[in-house]
Amino acid sequence: MANSIGMDDVEYYTSDRRNGMAHKLLGVLHNMKAKNHRLGENHAQFRSPLPTDVIVKILLHVLKDMGAEGRLNKDTKRKIKAEKHMGSWVLHAGIEISDSEDGFRIVAFRRSKADRGKTDTESFHRFYQQVRDHFIHEAGLQYPSSRLQPSNASRRRRGKMGDRERHPTHLHDPKMNGSNKISSSAVRNGLE
Repeated sequence: MANSIGMDDVEYYTSDRRNGMAHKLLGVLHNMKAKNHRLGENHAQFRSPLPTDVIVKILLHVLKDMGAEGRLNKDTKRKIKAEKHMGSWVLHAGIEISDSEDGFRIVAFRRSKADRGKTDTESFHRFYQQVRDHFIHEAGLQYPSSRLQPSNASRRRRGKMGDRERHPTHLHDPKMNGSNKISSSAVRNGLE
C-alpha cells in the first residue's frame, strides 16, 4: 500500500512519531474518510432502466410539479440544473444522467457551486428524496413494467434461471405450432 501512495521510502515507525509511515497512513485514511463524508453531503443517486430521454422528460415534469425550475443543458441533453425556492433561500442542484455497464441509467444529484454554504445537507437530501419518490411514482404510472432501483438497495432475485415466469417465450400459444418463436398475432394479442 505504501508504494501505491508514494511512501515506499518512509520508515514505518521512527523515533519522531510524526514522520513515520503509520502516522502518514492514518493521515491519508483520515483525509479519505473526510472526502467521502463531504461527497455524501453533496451527492446522491438512483438507478433507472428507462432511456435517457424519458428520464429527462419525467424529471422536468416532476420538478415543475414540485414548484422547482429545471433547465436542460441543450448540448448534452443529459444534465439538468434545478432550483427550488425554500423560503428565504434557493436550493441549487445539478442532475446528471449517465449510462452504467449493466444497461441501467444512473441519475446523480449533486449540490451545485451556487448552493455551497447556503443550504444544509438535510434540505438537499430531503429535496433529492422528494424528487426521487415523485419520479418513481410518475415512471410507474407511465411505464408500469419498468423496475426502478435505488442505488443502495439490494436486488432481490425472483426465482431461478429456468423458471418459465422469467422466460415469456415459453408461453404456450397454439399459434406457435411448436416453435420457440412467438408469432406476430400473439404479440398483438398481448401474449408476450
